[in-house]
Amino acid sequence: MQVLSTQGERTNDIARSVQNGDTDILVLWLACRRLVMQTARRWHRAFNGSRGVVLDDLEQVGFLALTKAAETWNPDSGAFSTWLMFQLKSSFLAAYFMRTEKERRDPLNSATSLDTPPAGTDEDVMLRDIIPDAAAELAFEDVEHKDLCSAVQSAVLSLPEDQRTAIIREFWYGQKPDPKTRSKAMKSLRHPSVSRALRTYY
Repeated sequence: MQVLSTQGERTNDIARSVQNGDTDILVLWLACRRLVMQTARRWHRAFNGSRGVVLDDLEQVGFLALTKAAETWNPDSGAFSTWLMFQLKSSFLAAYFMRTEKERRDPLNSATSLDTPPAGTDEDVMLRDIIPDAAAELAFEDVEHKDLCSAVQSAVLSLPEDQRTAIIREFWYGQKPDPKTRSKAMKSLRHPSVSRALRTYY
């Protein structure tokens, strides 16, 4: 306990000296870095490396928190390390966008980077490599739909005029065609020479 107390007093002395302008902030950083990094590692483990925050980010945030703690610490209110821990918590909450309820509920905060390897896969594979591109799929579907329309149009145009007219009236204009002519048209469309081109789209 005496060692901890002595270390705490030494840190307090350095913090006072920094406040008075007699000591560089880096001296205080060296005295407190171990505590800052222990705290940073606990936060990093708790969030499991999520929200795009890496340990190096927390170290930088920790240094800024230490700077703020040195500027705002009141020696009469308690140990510098206690005030530093308060500043670290506030700064780490900000780094993880957890300060307010709105930030905590923001779906972007639970998003996963596309540069992350999927669980249980080789690190050379990233999520961006395996997630389907919806825009690309729509483009392919649009091309397929146009090709299908063109194939159907060609099939209908290959029919004799009366059968072609019966199909167009029914399927394009919703009119009721002559049943016999319609039957002949459907039989013609089912013939392998015509239907073969359409089967690729089934």
